[in-house]
Amino acid sequence: MMFRQCSICRKKIPFNEKCECEIKENKNNHNEWFNNYYETNKEELKKINNAKWKKTRKMIINRDGGYCQRCFIKYNVFITDNLQVHHIKPRSSFPELIYTPSNLVTICKRCNLELGTQTELDFEFKPRSNDYHIR
Repeated sequence: MMFRQCSICRKKIPFNEKCECEIKENKNNHNEWFNNYYETNKEELKKINNAKWKKTRKMIINRDGGYCQRCFIKYNVFITDNLQVHHIKPRSSFPELIYTPSNLVTICKRCNLELGTQTELDFEFKPRSNDYHIR
């Protein structure tokens, strides 16, 4: 049987199952949190709620192999669920880098929350290729 690590509590669970904390967190917190976040960040969210961002996000996740780069590099663990594309330099401070592949890295939700809006990564990341261009 294959196992994975819960992206929230880091508990070892069967690969195709959800951890109790993932189910609980999704049900209780997601809708309320998202509604509040959306209301306070409408203009910022327009920049990442469009076809160009969706294409960029998909390309970055493919470039990075479809797993969390931070968990792999720091902990030698493959996390393939709850993936997000993190802006190394925050998009709020560096809007000109919002679609720049060298400023983007695939990480899991937990790592994205831990990194927050720091302007540097806490792990050594080197993208596989810089040959990606977004149109």
